[in-house]
Amino acid sequence: MWLMEMLKVYQDALDLMKKVIREFPDLAGGKSADTSELWNLS
Repeated sequence: MWLMEMLKVYQDALDLMKKVIREFPDLAGGKSADTSELWNLS
């Protein structure tokens, strides 16, 4: 079903964003690996 495919792609994108922010905290405003504030916005 296409909806499940879209959800998987979306989840993969979120995981990638989290990895990038964890690797490059400067992108998240110089914060540490704690990005809970970011994810609460969505």
